[in-house]
Amino acid sequence: MEQELIEWQAWEHNEGEPRTLRWFAWIGGGALALIIIALLAQNFLLAIILLVGTAAVLAHHARAPELIDFALSPKGVRIGNRLYPYRELKAFSLSEPEERSELRLHSDKILLPHITIPLEDQVDPSVVRGYLLAYLPEERHDENLIENLIRFLDL
Repeated sequence: MEQELIEWQAWEHNEGEPRTLRWFAWIGGGALALIIIALLAQNFLLAIILLVGTAAVLAHHARAPELIDFALSPKGVRIGNRLYPYRELKAFSLSEPEERSELRLHSDKILLPHITIPLEDQVDPSVVRGYLLAYLPEERHDENLIENLIRFLDL
């Protein structure tokens, strides 16, 4: 059995401040406004997508975050019980936003092109970089509008 060389744990999303009723009201109210606009434009599919998406986001954040195990091994990157083999990954990048360092994996998958993994204080980003360079190239990753919006809304 091959030994996993780098292991750590992190919360699935930023634990930070607990979600308040005000946060849920802002997200729900904003979504409701967009749904009304979609209905006025007779775009019923968009209204349904917004309704389902909002319900999923609110339900996800209503529960406490899970503590997830992460590992880098010669076979790939393990997130919880799921292994992402290096052959399915194109590159990686490391970022250090204000709150916490993150590892971003760039995959071949259309529906999941970027996988973001929090590094927390348990693992040194330079150690992660040195380990992954043996398996993947490093690429610069500039955050797009959606990623900035997710960070701003603390989703």
